Amino acid sequence: MGCLGHSIKEFHDLSDEEKEKIIKDMEIDDEDLEYDEQNIEYDLKNIDKFIQKLPCNKDDKDLEIRIKLFKDFNKNEKRYISYKRINISIVNYLELPNIIRDSKDANPIRLAGNAAMQKYIRNNKYDNVLEWREFRIFLYYLKQYFTYIKIFQIKNNLEEHRINFEEFKKALPQMKEFGVELNETEANIRYNKIKLGSENSITFGDFCSYIIEKSIELEDDKDWVKIEIDKFP
Repeated sequence: MGCLGHSIKEFHDLSDEEKEKIIKDMEIDDEDLEYDEQNIEYDLKNIDKFIQKLPCNKDDKDLEIRIKLFKDFNKNEKRYISYKRINISIVNYLELPNIIRDSKDANPIRLAGNAAMQKYIRNNKYDNVLEWREFRIFLYYLKQYFTYIKIFQIKNNLEEHRINFEEFKKALPQMKEFGVELNETEANIRYNKIKLGSENSITFGDFCSYIIEKSIELEDDKDWVKIEIDKFP
C-alpha cells in the first residue's frame, strides 16, 4: 500500500532491514527518557481531565491538536514514534497517577497501542513502534478506557475490578456513543461471551479488551486516515 499522496514512506512501507535500523536508532535516542518525578494521588475526580486532553475526534480542530501533540512527543518530523517514547510522553502529558501508569495486564497505554496496530493489521514483530496513522485510534482507546473507569467508579485494583451485569448495563449509553449499540438481550449475550466461565462478574481488564476493541473494529475511518496522512506536514 502506498502512502496516499506523500513521497515520504510510511513505516509500514519500509523493508524489514530499514525498520530494524530505525528501531535501533530509536533505542539510542530514547535511552535517557524518563517519567516525570511525581507520585500523583489517584482520584476519580481527575478522570475528566484525562478525557479532555485526548483529541480523538475526526475533525480539523482535533487533527491540528493531534499533529502538534505527536510532534511534541516525538521531537522530530517523523511519522512514527517508539513505544517507549509514546508511553512516557503520554503518561507525563496526562499526569497519570501510578495506579494507572504501573498497571500490568490492563496497562491502558500498552492496550491502546496494541489495539491501534491491530486496527491496521500491522505485523506485531514491530509492536515497539506506533505510526502517525495509528495515533488517533490510540487516543480513542484511551478516551474509552478512562470513560469506563468513570462509569464503573473504579477506585483501586483497576485490572481486577469486577463488573456485574447490572453495572454493565449502566455503560450501554457510552458503548452506543463509541459505536457498540446493544439492547438488553444483546447486552446479556455479549456479557456472557466476555464472562465465559462460572464467575458472576467480569474483570475491568476483560471488559476493556473486548468492548473497546470491538468499538475500534466497528469504526470506519478509512477516508479519515487519508486526511490524517495528507495533512501531516
